[in-house]
Amino acid sequence: FDKILNNVPKGITILLENISGSGSWLGSRISELAYIIKRLGFPKNIGICLDTCHAFSAGYNIREEKGLNLLIKEIDSLLGLERLKLIHLNDTKDELGSRKDRHEHIGRGKLGENGISGIINHPRLKGIPLILETPKKSDGDDRMNLESARRIYKG
Repeated sequence: FDKILNNVPKGITILLENISGSGSWLGSRISELAYIIKRLGFPKNIGICLDTCHAFSAGYNIREEKGLNLLIKEIDSLLGLERLKLIHLNDTKDELGSRKDRHEHIGRGKLGENGISGIINHPRLKGIPLILETPKKSDGDDRMNLESARRIYKG
């Protein structure tokens, strides 16, 4: 990372994404991402990308308001919420804490429409770009997921 950071052009931000926690990989907990960033000296050009499927699969109950608020508080206290630069918005096929990385269409998985709504309408997450990262078997899947997200969004 140090070698990479020393060669990154000015104005470029590198994002570390949380993972679902399968195997022995590092990065399923915000504290693990904070550990990495701290070891690098908290450079300003390192941020995080929050993947909603990965967070739920790693045990963060973001399907409920209380769980989402706890995750946001954890990000803010360990890294500063300003380091959250991007959200991969997706639902999940698997149960809370499953440690599996299986994305699902918006509103059709274990997060459901209520969980997705809590994320995209949360006041502390306003202004953070969302990228749909959902299954795609046909060209219509992207349109369907975008329409679902727009319908759920209350802004």
